[in-house]
Parts: sequence; structure tokens; C-alpha cells
Amino acid sequence: MKKIILVLSFVFISVNSYAQHHKKQMAEKMNPEQRTELRLKQLTLALDLSEQQAKKVRKAMEEFRPEMKEKKGRSYERKAENLDRQIAFQRTMKNVLSKDQFELFRKLKAQQDKRKRTAYSIIKRGRKVVM
Repeated sequence: MKKIILVLSFVFISVNSYAQHHKKQMAEKMNPEQRTELRLKQLTLALDLSEQQAKKVRKAMEEFRPEMKEKKGRSYERKAENLDRQIAFQRTMKNVLSKDQFELFRKLKAQQDKRKRTAYSIIKRGRKVVM
């Protein structure tokens, strides 16, 4: 009986770790355009965007996409640029979306930010989490 439980637990752990590794690989293989396309489709479903709104949102997402920069030094400048980009994107979204859609967009953004903070704090403590 102990051997069966040991084998089953080993199989479960192996399958679970493989699934997490596979998800991480899939996330890494997407280029920025693919991530933008998926995010646009998610927003279109959640906010019920019209064709014109979807085109404007796509343009805004491409325009305000963060650029990969050197990670050494300049942390203040990098953070300030990131916040400026987020403010400009939010203003653009406010102009594109209706009032109800914008409120829902802000709620979705807050939920996404909360998930990111939670995952970051878990990783920082030494545990790995794949979203």
C-alpha cells in the first residue's frame, strides 16, 4: 500500500511539474504582436468592443507597448518612463471606450495588477509560480 501511494505521488508530482514547465515555454514563445493580439481579443470579449474601438485599442496597445531596455542603472528614469507610458495609455483608453466600458477596463486592470503582485511576492520568497 505504501509503495502504491509513493508511486502515485511521484507520478502526480512529475505530471504537475511538466505541465507548469510546458505553460512557461508556451508563454515565452509568443512575440509581442501575438501577446497584443491575444490581449485585444480578451478585451474585446470582456468589454464588448466595436470594430472601430478594437482598431483604436490595438493602435494604442502597439503605440504604448513597453520597450525592452538595458536593466542596469537608470531605475528612476525607467520607472518614470513606464508610469508616463501607463498614464498616456489610460488617457487614450478613456477617449476610446464608453464610460461603462472604461470602468470595467479599470476593474480588469486592477485584478490583473493584483495577480501580478501576488505572483511576484511568492517568487520573491523563493517559490515559483507559473501564471
